[in-house]
Amino acid sequence: MTIITRQFGSIDYAEEAVITFPEGLLGFERMHRFLLIDQPEVEPLRWLQSLDEPQIAFTVIEPELVFPDFKVHLTASDREGLGLAAGVEPRLLVLVTVPKDPADMTANLMGPLVLHPQNRLGRQLVLHDSPHGTRERLIPGAASAVTA
Repeated sequence: MTIITRQFGSIDYAEEAVITFPEGLLGFERMHRFLLIDQPEVEPLRWLQSLDEPQIAFTVIEPELVFPDFKVHLTASDREGLGLAAGVEPRLLVLVTVPKDPADMTANLMGPLVLHPQNRLGRQLVLHDSPHGTRERLIPGAASAVTA
């Protein structure tokens, strides 16, 4: 299959590569189907490209790469909704905001994306009791000239 995107142009993909978020993402509930796109020049950042709205792609990162102590507790309902059997660990991603100054990039640790590693189902959680926020700096201590 092929999709024409604003950011990446034409992308060929297999249906098996599609990640489905049955409930969509917060604020984007009408988008359910996504591709995870790697670009070596921006690793470890990745792109979550919407197949439902080809002009939209979200920047994401695996939180453990930047926040090694970040943990998500899945409820039985969360696990059931994703089809995660006991002992199967989900894959985690968090949405990243990239402002003009990349040193000010932040990650939303209160709304992680949880992915089943085999069935490609995903769900965005809202961690109400998290010690983390929606704008956690990816580069601790970095500050742009505007905020310094």
